[in-house]
Amino acid sequence: AMRAAFLGMVLSLGFAFTSVGANAQVIVIGGGLAEDCYWAAEYRADLTRGFNTCTRALQIGNLSLRDRAASYTNRAVIRIRAGDFDGALADTDRSISLVNSIGESHINRGAALLELDRAQEALVSIEVGLDIGITRSYLAYYNRGAAKEKLGDVRGAYYDYRESADLRPDFALATDQLSRFRVIQQPAEIEIFGNGSFSSRAGDDQIALIAPPPWETGANRAE
Repeated sequence: AMRAAFLGMVLSLGFAFTSVGANAQVIVIGGGLAEDCYWAAEYRADLTRGFNTCTRALQIGNLSLRDRAASYTNRAVIRIRAGDFDGALADTDRSISLVNSIGESHINRGAALLELDRAQEALVSIEVGLDIGITRSYLAYYNRGAAKEKLGDVRGAYYDYRESADLRPDFALATDQLSRFRVIQQPAEIEIFGNGSFSSRAGDDQIALIAPPPWETGANRAE
């Protein structure tokens, strides 16, 4: 089984690093069990206790539509950390069916799909989340980089990891991935015209992988 690196976001955007990407928790603060569910996802509470807290919150009939959607997304984060990727996917789907405009729900859906080795679908979900907008976009770019790498898009993966690191310079997961790439700068391309004038264009950098991704080496999950 793959074990390595995917980040997940809660309505406040914490993350769990699993086999391919990062889960983005979408956390809601409104009081009561829904807020407790948020804190459980954000601060990595005991998985069983956190799951039960979110489940009790969802059983309450007086949650607003957005708080209910957020609680499903937060429970999905806990499920990703517990390795229940199918359950996490189901929870993000429930969240999106209630409120389609929470970007973190789509990012977490992508994280679950990455864990299920469904990278193309994951890429679509992550891009929807980025289009909607999220609080901690560096997590989304990290996950999109992972999806692109799994799909063989080395250049696209490199630039997404770099964007993640640029947005959050102390985000070690992104900088760790960047260390696996080698960038060879190409000289500028110069075109000389008959009248003696010329134009120049920066050459396209060559980007190559020099080490395999963590989900191919059996790296342990990090949270």
